[in-house]
Amino acid sequence: MKRSLSALLILAATAVASCSSGGRSGSSTTQARPTTSTVVALSTSSPITTTPASEPLPNPATCGAERITVKDGLDADAARVDQANVHPTTVADLIALQPPATLGARTQPVEFTVYRLSATIIEYKHETDNDYHVVVSDPAGHTMIVEIPSPACVTAGPFHNGIAASRAAFDSRFHASSALQHTAVPATVTGVGFFDFKHGQTGVAPNAIELHPVLSIQF
Repeated sequence: MKRSLSALLILAATAVASCSSGGRSGSSTTQARPTTSTVVALSTSSPITTTPASEPLPNPATCGAERITVKDGLDADAARVDQANVHPTTVADLIALQPPATLGARTQPVEFTVYRLSATIIEYKHETDNDYHVVVSDPAGHTMIVEIPSPACVTAGPFHNGIAASRAAFDSRFHASSALQHTAVPATVTGVGFFDFKHGQTGVAPNAIELHPVLSIQF
């Protein structure tokens, strides 16, 4: 009887040990964590991606309105402007010209003429219509405006190449912003005659004449 009890105790102890060992083995299998290398591999094969927030793009469509086709040479008469025949002039001579009674289509002879003048750039800014608004002055203090449109606004037409070249030349010397900036730089400006509406522009001539667009600018 004593032997049977001892044998039973030994068998029970063996069973408990066996069960305990099996439980730890199972626990180890179900609760094991991936090694560092496994985590890196998962991260590499399944990266977390995010879609960047979209940024506003430049809006070249904001290119003005008033007489815009004449300004930018997109009207039917622009091809009749003789760019090869450049007329030397002065600020004083241009601001003395008589403006037309009404402003609509391109008017003879001024808006069919390319002028070249030497003057001093005294102010400039980047306007909301994407033009560079540039004020020039002569030694007597007479002022007028010359404007360089954005090439993004003038993607065709007979003045496109001249506009692009003028814009690049201006950008190589100045950094136009929305704030009016002051300077005193002599320049030779070539551009098409244009009569604008007077609406309080900085540097506007008495007759509101401009060179618009500028086709060439040299410093």
